[in-house]
Amino acid sequence: MVFNKRLTKILLLLVLSLCPWSSLLADESVLKYRLIIDQPRQHIASVSIQLAVKEDTLTLAMPAWSPGRYIIYNFAQNVFDLQVKDENNKHIRPILIDKQTWKIPVAGSRQITIRYRVFANTLDGTFSSIDSSGATINGSSVFAYIAERMSSPVELRIDAPDHWQVVCALDPLAKREFKAACYDHLVDSPLEMGKLFTYRFKIQDKDHFLVFRQAIRPELLKPFKRDLKKIIAYFAGLFDGNLPYDHYTFFFHLNENLKHTDGMEHANASRVILRMNVDQVKPDANNDANYDNLIWLSAHEFFHVWNVKRLRPAGLGPFDYSKEVYTPNLWIAEGWTSYYAYLALLRSGIYTQEKFLSELSGRITRYENSPGKAYRTMAETSILSWLFNRRMPRYAETNINQTTYSFYYKGLITGFLLDILLRSQTQSPSTLDDLIRQMWLTFYKNEKSDYFLSGRGYTQQEVERMIINMTGESGQKFLKTAVHSTRPLPYELVQKIGLRLKKEGQRYFLIKEKNSNPQARGLWESFVKRIVTD
Repeated sequence: MVFNKRLTKILLLLVLSLCPWSSLLADESVLKYRLIIDQPRQHIASVSIQLAVKEDTLTLAMPAWSPGRYIIYNFAQNVFDLQVKDENNKHIRPILIDKQTWKIPVAGSRQITIRYRVFANTLDGTFSSIDSSGATINGSSVFAYIAERMSSPVELRIDAPDHWQVVCALDPLAKREFKAACYDHLVDSPLEMGKLFTYRFKIQDKDHFLVFRQAIRPELLKPFKRDLKKIIAYFAGLFDGNLPYDHYTFFFHLNENLKHTDGMEHANASRVILRMNVDQVKPDANNDANYDNLIWLSAHEFFHVWNVKRLRPAGLGPFDYSKEVYTPNLWIAEGWTSYYAYLALLRSGIYTQEKFLSELSGRITRYENSPGKAYRTMAETSILSWLFNRRMPRYAETNINQTTYSFYYKGLITGFLLDILLRSQTQSPSTLDDLIRQMWLTFYKNEKSDYFLSGRGYTQQEVERMIINMTGESGQKFLKTAVHSTRPLPYELVQKIGLRLKKEGQRYFLIKEKNSNPQARGLWESFVKRIVTD
């Protein structure tokens, strides 16, 4: 009888050692995440987090928002069936303290496993989507975090149907297993699963992957890859010539049945979602609107590798996911990124000069026809993005279309005009390229950090000080008008590069002057000079 009890205890311990709830971690510093796609038809996945504990209490939370989309989305609303067990398979009751946060009493435990289920049925750059055909995972909407362990290394395991392919922007550990430097790195690394069409090319001996959820015909794929290579080369050359990542993945959903268009940036990946029939797209950005959308949005999201993911406003890394993170600098982070996407297409020969001016004219038209420009400065629209993001669920009628405007548009136009101002200085002329390179060196390259990305966030005052140092009184006046007031933008600057702005009805057109002076023609030629060739 004593022997049988002892044998029973040994067998019980053996079973517990094999149980995923209780297997002890080899490396106690690592958080082990596991994503199980177990109910795809119901759009449901299971998530577990396994970690060693030394504290008396831990704090578990779901993000309230996702970097790159500045609005509160309350991802906890899709989380249910939360359970916590210790290394002995004993239940621990989590205590809900607000809409997205739980306290977990762990005194006396060596290790815990947290499990919950999450519903995911929204395909865009922020939320996640799971169905019988595959899964599109954006980390903030699926993975909870341990507030006391934000800097801990992470390992991620994916359990999905065997016939699905799995691609993740993280470095692989093994088949369907990946590693991240910390939680921020984990949720900044998209996942795609299902039947995938993946293509690879190398630049600077670094792998670049194109991942599609639908087949792409060769006569579109080949020129698209060629154009992407030009864009990558242009942006690398804009800075120090190097690509600041080990590998990069472009994720694409291109389908005429999609609900909307979206794009999202990540440190070494991007996601582009476009409503289009890819079989009808012609690879000509100057004449095919769908291809233009595809290549421009790809360029925009790719430039975020530098501008916003690494060279970033204060507060945008490391992140506080529990509440709004305010910055007056989204006109730089997003507006300048849009401007540089256009410059990349122009200076790599994908756009003609006429197409470039047409696109800028369209953005000026959109901004100038925004009634809200009379009420809010550009710095204010950046801060208020948390209220007026166009994807905000509408529970009450608002008049936001009359009282605000897009900092993307005004930020783009401001970048363009500031570029002209810098180029036209009589003493020490420079360019916006020079300014952003200086910012890159000052706030990212030369600023050491223990964060998984180097550098630190810049403040509005620091950037404005740089601009004023390069432009003097004219720059100070420009910033006061363009950023800190609702006064009309100084479009007269376009004359300095041989252009004029013409208004016809509600539309605005940038037109090249036929009889501009030699200095203006010279500035224009340097402005549009092709940098990347075939």
